[in-house]
Amino acid sequence: MVIQFSAPISTLCHTEVEETLSKQIWLAPILSNNRKRLIERSAEMLASDGADSFLYLAASRPLLDAVISGLLDGERNRGVWGTLPVFLFHGFARHVMATAVDDESGLPLPPRIPIDRDELPLKRSLISRVMLRLLREGKLKALGPLAHREGCVNTVARLIGEIQRAAKSPFEFASIVEARARDFNQDGEPASAIPRQIDFDREIGVIYTAYQESLDGSQLTEDDADQLRALDALRGELDGKRVRLPWLSEVKLLVLDGFFDFTPAQGEMLRLLIPSIPDVIVNLNRDERNAEIFRPFDATIDQLNSIAHFETKVESEILAVAGSLTPLRERLFNSGLVDDRAAAYSTKGAGATNITFLECSDRQTEIRAIVKRIKRLVHLEGYELSEIALVVRELASYTDVIARVFEEESVPCSLERRMRLADVPAARAALKLFELLMKLVREGDATLKASELASLVKSGYFRLPEVELAALRARFNQEDAHLWDAGGFRRGPSETNVGQWDPDELENVIAFVGAELRIENWLGRARKLTAQLRDPRVEEHLASDLEEESDSDEGSSTPVADETFSAVKRRSEWVEPVDIPDPSVVFSSCTTRTALPAVAIVLPPVFMRLYPDRWATFPWSALAADANAIAPMSYWTSATPAPRCAAGDQRYCAYQYTHDNVLLSRQYTGLPVHAIGGAGDAATVAQVGDYVRAARETAAAGGSFYDYLTTKPGFWPYLEQLKP
Repeated sequence: MVIQFSAPISTLCHTEVEETLSKQIWLAPILSNNRKRLIERSAEMLASDGADSFLYLAASRPLLDAVISGLLDGERNRGVWGTLPVFLFHGFARHVMATAVDDESGLPLPPRIPIDRDELPLKRSLISRVMLRLLREGKLKALGPLAHREGCVNTVARLIGEIQRAAKSPFEFASIVEARARDFNQDGEPASAIPRQIDFDREIGVIYTAYQESLDGSQLTEDDADQLRALDALRGELDGKRVRLPWLSEVKLLVLDGFFDFTPAQGEMLRLLIPSIPDVIVNLNRDERNAEIFRPFDATIDQLNSIAHFETKVESEILAVAGSLTPLRERLFNSGLVDDRAAAYSTKGAGATNITFLECSDRQTEIRAIVKRIKRLVHLEGYELSEIALVVRELASYTDVIARVFEEESVPCSLERRMRLADVPAARAALKLFELLMKLVREGDATLKASELASLVKSGYFRLPEVELAALRARFNQEDAHLWDAGGFRRGPSETNVGQWDPDELENVIAFVGAELRIENWLGRARKLTAQLRDPRVEEHLASDLEEESDSDEGSSTPVADETFSAVKRRSEWVEPVDIPDPSVVFSSCTTRTALPAVAIVLPPVFMRLYPDRWATFPWSALAADANAIAPMSYWTSATPAPRCAAGDQRYCAYQYTHDNVLLSRQYTGLPVHAIGGAGDAATVAQVGDYVRAARETAAAGGSFYDYLTTKPGFWPYLEQLKP
């Protein structure tokens, strides 16, 4: 019996007649309302019963995005606490492993480190090390001559992935190989100098076993291994322990949407999931006018029916399309079909049906032709940009080309690019603030270092309110105005940022005084540096005090109770502030062209262009005469370029910022250019890849990154490509 639901499924789930719940396969043309109905039903359950009441498995990333957008519409469902139960199969496997608990202790399973992500791409390296170890131990005879070849390692890595997706553990695979050897009686054959296929199969099993042992021993994992472990967790036993999924008993609806078929591992997981969930809906495509094209879905339907009895529900309702597009559905997969309507369509030509067919050699040519067509529609035919849509099969493979070509042709477009939440500058700044607050609660105020405060300041998202800045300006004019007359200060009041919030200047000051000092000691040193007495005896005493402060940061930061007369005198009116040089003056205190090369470290030219009043007279020619190389500080993660990049200005993102700074520095000086990169605590793997690509494309004389302690493991495969 096929059940038509007249009320939301969440209402039916709470009735006493659970037998009314069913398992259904929905078949409909591609342009049907089935998916909309599924999302609507899931949204109702999310609003009334919560996120634990359903499970939605999508076949592709674009479909996943569409489902999430439909569920979290901002009105009925603004968000969820915990996890929204919409996954790809890999994500579902990770969710299973993250939520499985030990049945005896009730504790979650220890997490594992993934080694197949961009942040830590170690899967191939681990397999390579395993193969080399087995080769040294004499366990690889057939594969021995190839074990050092990169192609062999890649092939073995892909083969192990296929075995994992076939839901076979190392033990099961080895058993299959031995059974195959017995079936063909190959063990009884005389030894041969040429390895047999069974020899290669056995060694693949040995590598697979050793690789799995390495993962287990170091608490590592990867996507395919996660699916195998998730399968064991669904079976109720993992690593010899009884495990359970607390949320599984709460799930009332399982949706499988957009799948063509299932891998063996996915099929085994469904074999365990489907019988345990009352209501299951599988959404598949079927068009009776192209029945032969959709015939492969019959195998998927048979597989599902082998798990449980499914009712098949055929839907013929389709979304309306323009008249000229009507023949496309019928002829889309059957170009040999000819009838009066198709003949009329083909004879009238593209102009009559408003359909133009373009065949291009590459994506860039294709997108550029489309852009020119868009321009004609807007300028000559009166279209609005909001009336034009560009649809591609895989947005991920087109995104960069679309963004670049549309920008070059000055055509605005809206691309819903995906990025990790931690890569959003505002979210990253908030995370830093939360980490700092948790540290203060955990360790106390005395442990706070100036560098931690600087990381918040340079994010550009935290600043003092204007009322406090006004109070500081008034205090400076009242108490410290005499600093303007200090010798060596070469900039006038109109050119300073006194009383203004400037993250870059604040970061420089924090670093100059001592970024690794605790806040209390940093403040003390800052006061001494801006109030040095000209009395040599006091200066000597000051130097010794500074050394003592550096040592004290290794221990207690408790201030000394008794303040000496010398310390009081340091706050007198006799000051000797830090010399701030005029940017138009070049100091040639060292002899250039000596045995040791001189590298001029400068602000990036792109940054200087933002402030022409200050930097228009920068002496590039003098630097070219006195230096051997130039090193622009292209910190794309700093407070000036980062917000501009986040706002969509590509000139200030990692690739273009590095690219332009290298070329401009070389153009202004004619010297080799060393590209100084971003900061490790604020950069992403994608940004580092763009930075390295720009440095290599512009033939930069190597590059550097700040700093070693904050450089993530995922950065090194890119940074090691930088060579002088």
